[in-house]
Amino acid sequence: MVATSGLRDPIYLGLAAENDTDDPEGQQAVAAHMTGNVWKILVDEGAMVEAGQPVVIVESMKMEMEIATPVAGRVAGLRCQVGRTVRAGDIVALIEGAP
Repeated sequence: MVATSGLRDPIYLGLAAENDTDDPEGQQAVAAHMTGNVWKILVDEGAMVEAGQPVVIVESMKMEMEIATPVAGRVAGLRCQVGRTVRAGDIVALIEGAP
């Protein structure tokens, strides 16, 4: 995954880089855009989500930041756990495109 430091880069927007080969084809990776602890997971695997819907809340320095999915679809997998630390760019969920 390629990380840059601009406000429009894929990590800041909550998207994994398009060339990330760890994710199965047809799935959109949702990435943390800041380092912190996973405070709450708002969806279950298999749930249908809408574009812009928050899926995880990360807490850092007493500030809570929602991480939202950029696409509608089904939650194909969660790659984080409550209480665990995620770094900026870590994938927290995978979304399969809406049917």
